[in-house]
Amino acid sequence: MVEINLLNLIIAYSAGVLTFFAGCLAPVVPVYLGFLAGSTIDNLRHSEAARSRAFFNGLFFVAGFISIFMILGLTVNGLARTLGPSRSYIDTIGGVLVVILGLYLLNILKIPFLSKERAFHLGRLRGGKPISGFLLGLIFGFAWTPCIGPVLSTILLVSSLGQNMLTAVILMAVFGIGLAMPFLLIALFFDKLASKLSKIYQHLPIIQKITGGLIIIIGILLITGHYSALSRYLLDLFGSGAFVLEFL
Repeated sequence: MVEINLLNLIIAYSAGVLTFFAGCLAPVVPVYLGFLAGSTIDNLRHSEAARSRAFFNGLFFVAGFISIFMILGLTVNGLARTLGPSRSYIDTIGGVLVVILGLYLLNILKIPFLSKERAFHLGRLRGGKPISGFLLGLIFGFAWTPCIGPVLSTILLVSSLGQNMLTAVILMAVFGIGLAMPFLLIALFFDKLASKLSKIYQHLPIIQKITGGLIIIIGILLITGHYSALSRYLLDLFGSGAFVLEFL
């Protein structure tokens, strides 16, 4: 039986959605969709078959990067568990790191490590195929572009606080689902949403700053110990306060 804190689930999913819009990821979505569909961006606007192919292969793309996120969550949580008595310091140290990441998103701090995008060459990888979509997802998960690095790192730190490694894996999967939902919706309705993307791009700096502010709040809650207190409050507020999963 695995109990999953409701607050962590909400934060993980919301962080995934915000990550999609909080930087340079949203503007390159048409390029990703073109690769997944094996088609031109213009053809995506007019061909339902191309959009369906982009959506179908997009599911494999999503499966690829969620797999990487889940492995990262498992690894970080496992490392945190090996610290034993020192785990009491994780909240404070993690909170400080989270605040730093928030300041980075607000453009107050410059972190060269996060600003450097990992470039991967697709080589002979051809678009329009499910396996290509999955491999692209794996590459995307490893790339850690400046868009997803700070928020992904924050969720990894939050997932490391759990006592159960499976909980960390589920939280990272929920984060990945939050990141995937806007992408898949745009793939499915690209003909209707393509013209609206430019309007969304105009608000990306504001969304990034909102995300940075929320990350800083999470960091402060971790440092002061109020994150756990807020979790306990939600437990009382919602009765059992947790989603309970039973694996037979």
